[in-house]
Amino acid sequence: MTTKILKGLKKRLNNNSLVIPDVYGNWHVARFSFHPPTTTDQLRAFYDQYKFMLHSDYIEFLKIHNGARLFSVGTDSGIEIFSLEQLAEQLETSSPHHPHHLTIARSQSTRFCIRETAAGLYLAGNTGWVNAYLQINFAQWLGHLIIANGFDYWNWKIAQPTPTQ
Repeated sequence: MTTKILKGLKKRLNNNSLVIPDVYGNWHVARFSFHPPTTTDQLRAFYDQYKFMLHSDYIEFLKIHNGARLFSVGTDSGIEIFSLEQLAEQLETSSPHHPHHLTIARSQSTRFCIRETAAGLYLAGNTGWVNAYLQINFAQWLGHLIIANGFDYWNWKIAQPTPTQ
């Protein structure tokens, strides 16, 4: 699924750029950069060294692009999806109290984290406090992020219909 999502995004790009609207109707050029893929040997070495099991859809992403930056607009750096090397750096410097949690992406205000034992992502503010658990996997998160043009859809307040009596 991750492969199809990335192919769909890349079809829309022109020189790794995409013109997108903001929520106020203003148009901006969003920039994208993609790193070369990681190898199966690098993934195996990562697991052998850190014993951290990455989710299959995130591994699929790493095999296509070992990191990326999506939806950079102006001075906003957009969403950074971490490379295997960035994951290793985190594990080497992480607190022994949270060895099974890993940040796999970040924006200016939010970190996107995984737990080794659960399939879904959770969000943490840059202070480290958990803001929300998402009941979606990495591929679903990536697809939603692309549909929302890089905007923080996880913070959108969707009006619920009022029950009629």
